[in-house]
Amino acid sequence: MAIVTYTHPSAGFGVTYDDADVTLAEGPRDPRYLAAWHDRITTRIAAGVLFCPSTSTPEQIAAGSVASLLLTTDGSPLPSSTLSRWDWDEATAREATPFMTLTGAGEIETTAVYWRGFPVLQLAVTDPPEDRPAMPLQLLGALYTPEQTYASLLVVPREHMDPWIARLQEIMDGFFLVPIEREGRARTGHQHVRSLHLSRDDLEDLATR
Repeated sequence: MAIVTYTHPSAGFGVTYDDADVTLAEGPRDPRYLAAWHDRITTRIAAGVLFCPSTSTPEQIAAGSVASLLLTTDGSPLPSSTLSRWDWDEATAREATPFMTLTGAGEIETTAVYWRGFPVLQLAVTDPPEDRPAMPLQLLGALYTPEQTYASLLVVPREHMDPWIARLQEIMDGFFLVPIEREGRARTGHQHVRSLHLSRDDLEDLATR
């Protein structure tokens, strides 16, 4: 197949990716997009697209039996003061608490990084609950920019983790803002801040700090 570039000017982002075995479903008219796990996204969804295997059906996507990557934006600007005084504890507690409730996970892995100078929070359910051992891997990401907040949800069945984790990560690596000047002057890629393994009690502690 080929390396292609998809842009969504009104949502302010684009993605460059290899379309071999991968298709893009643009909502809300595509039934595959509508079948994605939108309820796992903890921010408002103003627009979005879904990447999934070319052969996947809406029923498979809804069941989480095929890999998928959902990209969304809330279309809402953030106050400049929020980004200039970024609070990782507050952001983690705010996003992780509903995500744990929606997934039913008792513990999650969190990673905080800066991308092009903008904060990015990643939440991962790596170990499924004991009562749902077949629950897919779920990775929720949030990128906070002055114009809007972007969210990504990666869902991968455990029996399909290799090679789909790498394939979908390549798509994420091809994400860019539109226009490109919005990425600012920080061209250092990812700057790691911290990684935490959190339980529900840990989140309550974060929220009260």
